[in-house]
Order: sequence, then C-alpha cells, then structure tokens
Amino acid sequence: MQICGKRGRIEIPIPFNAPQGEATRISIDDNIEILATCGQYTLEFEAFWRTVRGKIPLPYGLEDALMNMCIADALFRSEKSGRLEEV
Repeated sequence: MQICGKRGRIEIPIPFNAPQGEATRISIDDNIEILATCGQYTLEFEAFWRTVRGKIPLPYGLEDALMNMCIADALFRSEKSGRLEEV
C-alpha cells in the first residue's frame, strides 16, 4: 500500500496483516523503519480483554469511528469527482 500526499509518501508492503514470525517494513519517504516481530492477534486479544475487564479505557471513542466514516465517504466522493474532497 502506498499513501502519497503533499508532504511525503508512506509505503507498507503488507499493510493489513503483518507476516507471522517476521519483522514488518514501513517506508516513510526514503527512510525505512523495521517493526519487530510480534503476535498481532495475541496483542489484539489481550488489549480487548483488558478493556472488557475494565483494566484499561477504550483507546478510541465514538468520535473516532464517526471520523473514520467521514473519511471513507470523502474517499468515495473523491473517486467519483476526480478531485480532493473535504471531510
């Protein structure tokens, strides 16, 4: 996946599910960051369980979910109009 903007570029070769047992590479412009190997599903479940048990607060609220929906809507409008759309 490549994300290109006015101020730079981010590239993530495997964007949605990190390879199990391997490090993940993220390129930000010409700089390469290597993220250590991790058990992403284990980490996700542990965070969910700690939240359910009341040990940690929810990291994101309803406002964040609403903004994600607004961004997705703007992306679809941009695809149809061929120009940058406001969120």
